[in-house]
Amino acid sequence: MIERFRTAINYLKKMKIVKNQGEIAQKMGISTQTITEILGGRMKLTTEKVVNFCSIYGFSCEWILTGEGEMFVQPPTANTINSSGDFCENIIGGDLKQQLAELITIQKKFQDMISVKDKQINELIEILKDKKK
Repeated sequence: MIERFRTAINYLKKMKIVKNQGEIAQKMGISTQTITEILGGRMKLTTEKVVNFCSIYGFSCEWILTGEGEMFVQPPTANTINSSGDFCENIIGGDLKQQLAELITIQKKFQDMISVKDKQINELIEILKDKKK
Protein backbone atom coordinates (compact mmCIF):
# COMPACT_ATOMS: atom_id res chain seq x y z
CA MET A 1 0.00 0.00 0.00
CA ILE A 2 2.82 2.42 0.86
CA GLU A 3 4.49 1.74 -2.48
CA ARG A 4 1.27 2.58 -4.37
CA PHE A 5 0.89 5.76 -2.30
CA ARG A 6 4.49 6.66 -3.19
CA THR A 7 3.76 5.91 -6.87
CA ALA A 8 0.73 8.23 -6.76
CA ILE A 9 2.76 11.04 -5.19
CA ASN A 10 5.53 10.60 -7.74
CA TYR A 11 2.96 10.73 -10.54
CA LEU A 12 1.63 14.05 -9.22
CA LYS A 13 5.16 15.46 -9.14
CA LYS A 14 6.07 14.10 -12.58
CA MET A 15 2.93 15.55 -14.14
CA LYS A 16 3.65 18.87 -12.37
CA ILE A 17 0.28 18.80 -10.61
CA VAL A 18 2.15 19.41 -7.36
CA LYS A 19 5.63 20.74 -6.70
CA ASN A 20 6.41 18.72 -3.60
CA GLN A 21 5.09 16.63 -0.72
CA GLY A 22 4.50 19.77 1.32
CA GLU A 23 1.87 20.90 -1.15
CA ILE A 24 0.13 17.52 -0.89
CA ALA A 25 0.31 17.62 2.91
CA GLN A 26 -1.18 21.11 3.00
CA LYS A 27 -4.15 20.09 0.84
CA MET A 28 -4.66 16.99 2.98
CA GLY A 29 -4.52 19.02 6.19
CA ILE A 30 -1.54 17.13 7.58
CA SER A 31 2.12 17.97 8.07
CA THR A 32 4.85 17.32 5.55
CA GLN A 33 6.53 15.29 8.29
CA THR A 34 3.49 12.99 8.41
CA ILE A 35 3.84 12.16 4.72
CA THR A 36 7.57 11.62 5.19
CA GLU A 37 6.89 9.29 8.13
CA ILE A 38 4.27 7.34 6.14
CA LEU A 39 6.55 6.94 3.13
CA GLY A 40 9.39 5.89 5.42
CA GLY A 41 7.22 3.21 7.02
CA ARG A 42 7.40 4.85 10.44
CA MET A 43 3.72 5.84 10.48
CA LYS A 44 0.66 3.90 9.35
CA LEU A 45 -1.15 5.01 6.21
CA THR A 46 -4.74 4.97 7.43
CA THR A 47 -7.83 4.38 5.33
CA GLU A 48 -8.99 7.89 6.22
CA LYS A 49 -5.78 9.41 4.84
CA VAL A 50 -6.13 7.35 1.66
CA VAL A 51 -9.72 8.50 1.19
CA ASN A 52 -8.68 12.11 1.80
CA PHE A 53 -5.80 11.85 -0.69
CA CYS A 54 -7.95 10.14 -3.33
CA SER A 55 -10.78 12.66 -2.98
CA ILE A 56 -8.31 15.48 -3.60
CA TYR A 57 -6.39 13.98 -6.51
CA GLY A 58 -8.74 11.48 -8.18
CA PHE A 59 -6.83 8.28 -7.47
CA SER A 60 -8.74 5.07 -6.83
CA CYS A 61 -8.87 4.26 -3.11
CA GLU A 62 -9.25 0.58 -3.97
CA TRP A 63 -6.07 0.66 -6.03
CA ILE A 64 -4.02 2.35 -3.30
CA LEU A 65 -5.38 0.08 -0.55
CA THR A 66 -5.40 -3.26 -2.38
CA GLY A 67 -3.60 -2.88 -5.70
CA GLU A 68 -6.77 -3.95 -7.50
CA GLY A 69 -8.62 -2.01 -10.16
CA GLU A 70 -7.48 1.05 -12.02
CA MET A 71 -5.05 3.60 -10.58
CA PHE A 72 -7.45 6.49 -11.15
CA VAL A 73 -11.08 7.35 -10.87
CA GLN A 74 -9.92 9.80 -13.53
CA PRO A 75 -6.32 10.96 -13.92
CA PRO A 76 -5.83 14.35 -12.25
CA THR A 77 -4.73 17.35 -14.25
CA ALA A 78 -4.40 21.01 -13.41
CA ASN A 79 -7.90 21.42 -14.88
CA THR A 80 -9.51 18.83 -12.60
CA ILE A 81 -8.18 20.31 -9.36
CA ASN A 82 -10.53 23.11 -8.29
CA SER A 83 -9.53 26.39 -6.67
CA SER A 84 -9.81 24.95 -3.14
CA GLY A 85 -7.36 22.21 -4.11
CA ASP A 86 -9.90 19.40 -4.32
CA PHE A 87 -10.53 17.02 -7.16
CA CYS A 88 -13.72 18.27 -8.79
CA GLU A 89 -16.75 16.47 -7.31
CA ASN A 90 -18.54 16.19 -10.63
CA ILE A 91 -15.61 14.20 -11.98
CA ILE A 92 -15.42 11.83 -9.01
CA GLY A 93 -19.13 11.16 -9.18
CA GLY A 94 -20.40 9.44 -6.11
CA ASP A 95 -20.76 9.93 -2.44
CA LEU A 96 -17.50 10.10 -0.47
CA LYS A 97 -19.21 8.59 2.59
CA GLN A 98 -20.27 5.62 0.47
CA GLN A 99 -16.72 5.20 -0.82
CA LEU A 100 -15.39 5.31 2.74
CA ALA A 101 -17.94 2.69 3.84
CA GLU A 102 -16.86 0.44 0.97
CA LEU A 103 -13.21 0.89 1.89
CA ILE A 104 -13.89 0.06 5.52
CA THR A 105 -15.66 -3.11 4.35
CA ILE A 106 -12.62 -4.03 2.25
CA GLN A 107 -10.34 -3.36 5.21
CA LYS A 108 -12.45 -5.63 7.47
CA LYS A 109 -12.34 -8.39 4.86
CA PHE A 110 -8.54 -8.18 4.82
CA GLN A 111 -8.42 -8.29 8.60
CA ASP A 112 -10.63 -11.38 8.57
CA MET A 113 -8.41 -13.02 5.97
CA ILE A 114 -5.34 -12.28 8.08
CA SER A 115 -7.03 -13.82 11.14
CA VAL A 116 -7.79 -16.99 9.18
CA LYS A 117 -4.19 -17.18 7.95
CA ASP A 118 -2.87 -16.63 11.49
CA LYS A 119 -5.04 -19.49 12.71
CA GLN A 120 -3.78 -21.75 9.91
CA ILE A 121 -0.18 -20.86 10.71
CA ASN A 122 -0.71 -21.68 14.38
CA GLU A 123 -2.30 -25.02 13.45
CA LEU A 124 0.67 -25.86 11.22
CA ILE A 125 3.09 -24.95 14.00
CA GLU A 126 1.26 -27.35 16.33
CA ILE A 127 1.41 -30.12 13.70
CA LEU A 128 5.16 -29.59 13.32
CA LYS A 129 5.65 -29.65 17.08
CA ASP A 130 3.75 -32.96 17.28
CA LYS A 131 5.90 -34.47 14.51
CA LYS A 132 9.11 -33.57 16.39
CA LYS A 133 7.95 -35.56 19.42
